[in-house]
Amino acid sequence: MLAFSWHQLTPDDLADYRRDIHKMFNLQSTRNECMVTVRSVVHACAKARLISPLRRDLLLDELPTTMPGRSAKGRALAEDEVGRLLRQCSTTGSAAARTRYTAMIALMYSSGVRVGEVAKLELRDWNRSTSTLTLLHTKNGRDHTVFVHPEVALLLDNWLKVRGALPGALFCSLYVFGFAHMTGPTIRTMVHRRAKDAGLAHFTPHDFRRTFASFMLRTHDHALVSRLLNHEKLQSTLVYDMAGDDLQRDAIASFDLPSSNPVEKDEETDGRR
Repeated sequence: MLAFSWHQLTPDDLADYRRDIHKMFNLQSTRNECMVTVRSVVHACAKARLISPLRRDLLLDELPTTMPGRSAKGRALAEDEVGRLLRQCSTTGSAAARTRYTAMIALMYSSGVRVGEVAKLELRDWNRSTSTLTLLHTKNGRDHTVFVHPEVALLLDNWLKVRGALPGALFCSLYVFGFAHMTGPTIRTMVHRRAKDAGLAHFTPHDFRRTFASFMLRTHDHALVSRLLNHEKLQSTLVYDMAGDDLQRDAIASFDLPSSNPVEKDEETDGRR
């Protein structure tokens, strides 16, 4: 593997690879894992300037990681569910655990940041003066700036008062010396335990991302939401839209349909006069 000329890959090579993966595996999640592995190599080659940005994009086009259409898994969380979860986090465990987990869940809910990205955050990635976090370890390999909600910034400040100012993981382990990073599975286990204690129906931490995307797509431009989620393609963002039947029904009902009866229209005009 180390001797292979990864930077000499062509779009045709990756198209063949994609077809082979689809023949070998039926589950899209397994296909995605294979695609993501090679996508990471392509991004690394671009960062090392072994290939141009244009060639990088051409290669990545041959490595799609999502299925078309709405995601069949996961769900969007209701606002009251998130409130119950945050209250559970703020009242369970030691003072350090309470401030850490409350800040983490509020961050994932209000920004759509992935669990793996949260786990890899360093203290230096947090810029209090601009209320931003810099993600250096993302799924697509591109650095990404996260704009932090003002209330979440306060929760982060509360956690840092407990954590201290020494370099290391932003959300460090409480039981390992040296400000070591928490792992993704550890964070997922914490979320599941707090959700169970709060009496919530099953969900995964990635549903915070789905919830964030669904809410933002109701009120903001799709291209903007795509940038907030650090997606390379708009289609990837639309897959996260969990709009239910009620929202779709309301959207249709709000459509202004002109009257088909000219008499009624004339009567309305006369009334206004």
